[in-house]
Amino acid sequence: MVLWVVASLSGAAVYTVSHLLVSRGGGVFQWLKELTIYYCLKVKIRRYRLPEPLGNHETSNGDVRTLGILPLLTDEEHENPRQMQPDEVFFGAVDTEDRKLILKMTCHRNHLTEVWLILHLPNGEVLTLPSYPDSRVLTVHQGSYTASGLKMTCLSAMRKWRITFNGLLRRIKTSSSSSEDEDHDLVHVKFSFIWTNMYGVYDFRQELRSPLLVRKKGLNLLSAVQSINQCLQFYEQWGHMTGTLYIEGQDEKEVNLWGFKSKNIDNRIPDDLANSLQIYGYLKEGSSFHLGKNVFDSSFSTHGYIMTSAEHLLPADASTLSSFSLENNKTTTFAGGNKEYKVKIRNLGQKFNIFSGVDGKWEVTIHFINLEVNGESGWGFVLLHNKTERMLKPLDVPLEFPLVDKESEVSIHSPLVVSLKNPLCCNSKLVGGKGMSLALLTKLSKKSEKFSVPNGVVVTVAAYQSHLVRHVELQRAIENLLRTNSGKTQGSLENECVR
Repeated sequence: MVLWVVASLSGAAVYTVSHLLVSRGGGVFQWLKELTIYYCLKVKIRRYRLPEPLGNHETSNGDVRTLGILPLLTDEEHENPRQMQPDEVFFGAVDTEDRKLILKMTCHRNHLTEVWLILHLPNGEVLTLPSYPDSRVLTVHQGSYTASGLKMTCLSAMRKWRITFNGLLRRIKTSSSSSEDEDHDLVHVKFSFIWTNMYGVYDFRQELRSPLLVRKKGLNLLSAVQSINQCLQFYEQWGHMTGTLYIEGQDEKEVNLWGFKSKNIDNRIPDDLANSLQIYGYLKEGSSFHLGKNVFDSSFSTHGYIMTSAEHLLPADASTLSSFSLENNKTTTFAGGNKEYKVKIRNLGQKFNIFSGVDGKWEVTIHFINLEVNGESGWGFVLLHNKTERMLKPLDVPLEFPLVDKESEVSIHSPLVVSLKNPLCCNSKLVGGKGMSLALLTKLSKKSEKFSVPNGVVVTVAAYQSHLVRHVELQRAIENLLRTNSGKTQGSLENECVR
């Protein structure tokens, strides 16, 4: 009777009934409370308008996008950086030689970006950014995943990414370290990878049916469902990462890794989220999975999926994570399709703590693990997010960067030469990207005693244009070179350059 009443009520009436039942506690009202919450959630999901699935080419009208030849426009919108809006992309990959790579870039407002880069090598060494464990950096370029020498570029939405890094990384001291100063060593590292999607897209926004379990009395159902929904604003894919890796003092190596790409559509964290647990696993036989648990002030929810070696992408019932504790040889189970999977953590391995969030309030513990699933061995990652009372001090450089809000176009009245101290030098259209960067560094050097920029000038784009106007033959030669390079005219690039 209760089930029929709850299932047939309107959304507002469902919330009212559930609030009345939840407000009481003990005895028969305890199970009525949990039962009502479960069916209220089901009713809300039935009426909740889920977003269109990403990477869905099932409905075709004959054009190149719906046929799957080119990515869908909605896919490109989600994959590409969002200008001046919160954004996040996350990669994790492993290989059979015990390399493990964690890459994450979270773009906040005010030019604040969180960057994770942790590279575990077969010899046990671990390299990370010099600012570790503080992940916060300030970036000038908004609308791109570029910071601290790391650049992640979407080449084809839901299909292919380029990931590059060129800079200094710091060795983290491990139990096998023999030098007291090894933790402070900086080494030059350079890598270039292409990540290619191998499977479909798992869109967690389609999984609002995740179980909601009550932990405390007085639960506000609507608030709880909203918090769960906010934590599930992301999608994931598994794929192959291949490329080259150079570490100072070693030969460049070709490496092949397997791992996931996670794209967060809305990286805002619910106020009532207390902690979360995320387990990523990749098995030698080809299966991969993600199990997660979010613990809120008055409830918790679980979510997950498994991609089988037969390329079947299945939702996973990870409700047993509610009582799971992270220990060596600890097991948990989950169901995917009609099959039960038993996960055993064989070796937690090394762990790393990263301060996350605008003010560093979140502490993220990352474990590199070995595991078994139904007897099949594999590797993976465990991420534990815990809210703390820590408040990191603001970065030394103010968050308000000296950027020009609106860059003016180059005209006949534009100067031919400008000083690095001139405000006009912050206009990339006038001085180019490198000139603008030098001007910004000059301004920042006045607010920080950590570095200085010598005085200098920039020859502007206006000077270049003026020079071409006065030398018509040079302008024609450049135009011929461009046409030859683009294939519009036949000819030899070498001959055009000689001219």
